[in-house]
Amino acid sequence: MLTVGALDPRALRARLGGPGLYLQTGAFSTCLRCAIPSVADAIGLLYADINSFTSHCERLLSSPTRIAALVDRWSRRVVEIIFEHGGTFDKMVGDCVIGLFGPPFFEDRRAQLAKAALDAALEISEFTESLGREPGWSKWFDRKGEPGLGVGIGLNLCAAAVGAFGPRNDYTAFSRGMNETARLQGLAGFRETLITEAFYKALPIPRDRSRWR
Repeated sequence: MLTVGALDPRALRARLGGPGLYLQTGAFSTCLRCAIPSVADAIGLLYADINSFTSHCERLLSSPTRIAALVDRWSRRVVEIIFEHGGTFDKMVGDCVIGLFGPPFFEDRRAQLAKAALDAALEISEFTESLGREPGWSKWFDRKGEPGLGVGIGLNLCAAAVGAFGPRNDYTAFSRGMNETARLQGLAGFRETLITEAFYKALPIPRDRSRWR
């Protein structure tokens, strides 16, 4: 029987969503359900979605193989970035990657959660732009006069129920804030990151409103 107490936090995060390793069933998920608080006062949410992905698929990457290769390459690195900043991979919905900051150990304060999610968002944006400049992909955008790859990101800080849910015991979160973050991400423009007021107030930096829209 595997117990949470026997694992280093980094090791457990990797088991929860590390590339190529998903332990979501059986005794491990049962242990998580018992050990992790069912409701967290605040978690950081990150939703990242490739800008104009549908248009890219229709106009540039009509081959299913090319579409799959782009999503695979992009999402793998995005999830790695989330891990590197202390987050947990929740799920992918289409080409949208969802990351949680706080679970599963809930050790960080609100300011730490906001900073970690923001740092991850900035790195994801930089990576996405650089991916579009690689020779293997840039030729497709240059051919159609497109500016390249971009990502729209939504960031939020909110209360949530977190744990193993559903028939597969998927480790995820539920809250009104999840829906708000999804809508916020949908409003983000080309290479734009949008944040909620709660997230903005938690940032551990001088809050100069001239830097934000």
